[in-house]
Amino acid sequence: MAQDVLDELSKTKDSPIDQQIQSLESKIQSLETKVNEDRFITIGIFVILFDGYLFEHMSNWGGPIALLVLEFVILLVLARKLKIEDVTMLSDKIINAVGVRNRN
Repeated sequence: MAQDVLDELSKTKDSPIDQQIQSLESKIQSLETKVNEDRFITIGIFVILFDGYLFEHMSNWGGPIALLVLEFVILLVLARKLKIEDVTMLSDKIINAVGVRNRN
């Protein structure tokens, strides 16, 4: 009996309210993605400006190179947290390429 009720409910079409809810959920997801991308770009711009100021005051090249590697790792982690797809795919490709080279 319960199975018949479930089958009947699953056959019914989505009501206009359900369709509107689905539409709003997709719009919210799209907005969250755009906000996260804007955050990541803003943080990236500040990192570039900070590096420009900091690199002028460093006397050797070791410090800037170490700082760039550290920032690169931090930005990759941030991109994963913010679910930035392009950066995540690129970092996965880089990690897989480095991993394949190290196995040989």
